[in-house]
Amino acid sequence: MPHFDLVNVRTRLTATLLGAAGVLVAAGSAVAQEAKTSSGWLVTHFSQVRMIAATEGAAGDGTLRIGFHARLDPGWHLYWRTPGETGLPTQFDFAASKNVRDVAIDWPAPTRASLLGYNAWVYSDEVVLPMTVSVVDPSKPVRIEAAGVYAICKDICTFHNETFVLDLPAPSTTQTPYAPLIARFDARVPSREKGGALDVARISTTADRVTLEVTSATPLGDIDAAVEGPIELAFGAPTVTYGAARRSAVMEIPMELVGSKRPSRMDLVVTVMDGDRAIEQRRVLSSAP
Repeated sequence: MPHFDLVNVRTRLTATLLGAAGVLVAAGSAVAQEAKTSSGWLVTHFSQVRMIAATEGAAGDGTLRIGFHARLDPGWHLYWRTPGETGLPTQFDFAASKNVRDVAIDWPAPTRASLLGYNAWVYSDEVVLPMTVSVVDPSKPVRIEAAGVYAICKDICTFHNETFVLDLPAPSTTQTPYAPLIARFDARVPSREKGGALDVARISTTADRVTLEVTSATPLGDIDAAVEGPIELAFGAPTVTYGAARRSAVMEIPMELVGSKRPSRMDLVVTVMDGDRAIEQRRVLSSAP
């Protein structure tokens, strides 16, 4: 695993991209076209993005499912919540929304990519980020203003600051044409169930690695794992050893100190991906000296 300074890596990457091909920066903050259950497409020559709703209004329990929908041309990608060694995390601010208490984003499992030799976690081709909106008063209209900040990259990166608006005038459980699309990507959100068909049976650490013991009710494919943890640590690609009939695996993930001091404890989020299956597990571990 090459040594890198995580604090400066994004600065160096941006400088490299500027020198190599230039970085396109979205000018200003574009507001997507308003519609009842879709914000309308925001279109560039390499992408189409919009916000969509699964129903025509909030349900009686005060919840509403929406999704950020992106279609990307071949070779272009959008970053996961934790981009890895490079990139910009996809983020949304809903502070300007009306009759909205909070919004929880569900993240479909990403894939690993490499940009200038750095590992990154990305979405390619098409993705929907499903979200659950908690409404203050479901009997009143809901206005969702999602201020998104994200990067779409290929050989160059484009940085975007866009606002997407949904106006839902009345409570409703009537599904929209977008409901099946949101549900399709909802199925790709990693399970958090312990002891399921795909499971992380054990997580342990040493000074320079995280070890995962994975079990499966069916033969495993080519599995991968993303580890999120303290900013002082960086995590590389795993070395995988499969057990009998590929029903289990041990994943050795390199861990490198990139900050000035090793944290005394590690709050880890581990996401293991096996084709269309994925599982997310959280652990709090003491840090090895």
